[in-house]
Amino acid sequence: MPSDAPSPLAPYPRHGSNAGQPITRRDGELKVTGRATYAADNHPEGLLYAVTAVSSIARGRVTHLDVAAAKAHPGVVEVFTPANRPPLFHDPNVKLGMFGFRIEVLQDDTVRYANQPIALVAAETLEAAVEGAALLAPRYEVEPARTGLDNGVRYAAAGVGVGAPPRTSFGDLEAGFAAAS
Repeated sequence: MPSDAPSPLAPYPRHGSNAGQPITRRDGELKVTGRATYAADNHPEGLLYAVTAVSSIARGRVTHLDVAAAKAHPGVVEVFTPANRPPLFHDPNVKLGMFGFRIEVLQDDTVRYANQPIALVAAETLEAAVEGAALLAPRYEVEPARTGLDNGVRYAAAGVGVGAPPRTSFGDLEAGFAAAS
């Protein structure tokens, strides 16, 4: 039965409704009979699956990834690391302002936060990508995690408002209360 043909159970095709009236879903019959195709059912030619390998430390540096072992795994096509990734436009350590987003993924061997992506494994199957990521077996140079808000460095804004320089002013509180109604 074509998907646009009326159901033998419905006396007429319905493609909309007024408030409070039942709706006949065009895809409902296909879904409940198991004949519907979903996005996950489509496997185009050359489709690859990607899995990120993430850091197991909160701060430090990646000193070793076993890329050769991951690439040797059956089905793994490529392993992307800071050594072979495309560059970003901005330095990952530069603050870009209020509406800028820092992207640090695979830019260097620095680990800035827990579960940070440190490599990307592309493979012919999801299972091969997961297994390839596990074979990377990263080693780290661990640094103490930054857990406090006070690191001894004061932040001075480059500008407050649109182009205005930052300023601090102090007034006379008692004089202000005396002048108030």
